[in-house]
Amino acid sequence: MSNEAYIAMLKFRYLIPILEKREVGLCQNCGKEEDVYGYHVTKCGGKQNAIHTCHQTLVAALVALFNAANFHAQKDANDRCLSNSHGGNLRPADILADGQDSNGSQDCIDATVVSNMCKNTPRPSIPGKAALDAEVKKCNKHLSASELSGYGFKAFATDICGIKTQITY
Repeated sequence: MSNEAYIAMLKFRYLIPILEKREVGLCQNCGKEEDVYGYHVTKCGGKQNAIHTCHQTLVAALVALFNAANFHAQKDANDRCLSNSHGGNLRPADILADGQDSNGSQDCIDATVVSNMCKNTPRPSIPGKAALDAEVKKCNKHLSASELSGYGFKAFATDICGIKTQITY
C-alpha cells in the first residue's frame, strides 16, 4: 500500500476530511454532490448501479463462507420469505442457508452494508451504530414474514468500515 493510500484509509476510518471544502463538487461519475470525508466515493452507484454490484459481491462471499462451513447456502433462492418494501408479494432472501439447529431448519438471510458517514448520522459517530440500526430495522421488517413462511431469519449488517454487529458474529 502506498503512503498516500494508507493516509487516505486512516483519514476515512477516523472521519478526518479527505478533501478541502473548495475541492468538493459534483461527482463526475453520477452528477451528485461529493463530500469532504470521501463517503460518496464508497457509495456512488454511478450510471451502472455499482451499489448493487457491491451488494452482490458481499452476498457471494457470504455464500462461499457458509458453504465452506457446511451450512449449504444458496444465493437468491426461489423461496420467497422476505417482505417486500412495496407491500404485497414476498421476495427471495439474499441467502437461504441451513439453520443453526439440527432439525433441518433453514434461515433467510438479508445482507446489507450501511454507512456510518451519512449526513443524518449523529456526530460524533459511534462505531457499529449504523450497522446495529440497520440490523434492527431488517429484523423488524422481515422476521414475521420469514416465520410465517416457515423459515428463520437472520440479518447480516456491516458498515463500510467493516464493523459488524454482535448478532452478525
